[in-house]
Amino acid sequence: MKVSLIIFIVIVMSTLNSCGSSSSTSKSDAANSSANSSARPPHQYLGTIQSDLFITSAITGITYPYHVYLPHNYAISDKNYPVIYGTDAQWFFPYFSEVIDTKNKDVIFIGVEEGPLNSNRRAIDFLPAGAPNYIKFLKNEFIPLIENKYRTNHERTYVGTSYGGLLGSILLTHEPIDIPYFKHYMLFDGSFWALQTANIRDEESRFAANKKLNITLILTSANPGNLADVNTYQNRYENRHYEALTIHRRYYQVPHNDVANPSFNETIDLLY
Repeated sequence: MKVSLIIFIVIVMSTLNSCGSSSSTSKSDAANSSANSSARPPHQYLGTIQSDLFITSAITGITYPYHVYLPHNYAISDKNYPVIYGTDAQWFFPYFSEVIDTKNKDVIFIGVEEGPLNSNRRAIDFLPAGAPNYIKFLKNEFIPLIENKYRTNHERTYVGTSYGGLLGSILLTHEPIDIPYFKHYMLFDGSFWALQTANIRDEESRFAANKKLNITLILTSANPGNLADVNTYQNRYENRHYEALTIHRRYYQVPHNDVANPSFNETIDLLY
């Protein structure tokens, strides 16, 4: 197991307006965030953005908007690309796609919104009670749709923040033994405090079945935020001594609601 441990002190502002911290962090000021983002000129993409796309799940009964970023050479090549699947695209797609484009990463980025605007559907789909159905939606409906429509190489990365990080931890406990469904996990200040006893037992069962876990796991934390819970989660996986598991750990001195952007901006370079 390789563990990369570097502390970065980062002071940034972002547009995250979410919940899922075990601390008493206040939410971001959406009006100020909008004002800050509109103060700078819009990014001129080299790649292509496809927005206002929708999928209605027969499993959850919810219609999810989603957005697609295609790298700049996608239209003129016959290459198959890795894909990053991100939750909470209603907040994160603009910045994450801009980072990928600015850094000229040869990767497709798919951002899925939580559902209807301001529905807080994430508080159902990403938590342990609702996660099984949402995971079925991802694996049986959404990802097959994407991989049938776009040229992908079936190397997948999952990225989630807060409750999205919690969902990623549940996905990880169900990774196949032979070929990982998601090769990389980027879990930013995950709300691991919400994991249930059944989720812990799922991880124990996965370890008992096979000690090999050929995954790259990126964990970041905010302060104030879920620092203690992320540390506990990290220790659980490190103490297992899984074979082929690589963990990268980053710390940010920003509130929980502001951790996603610096986390993605830095750690994308660890993968692509």
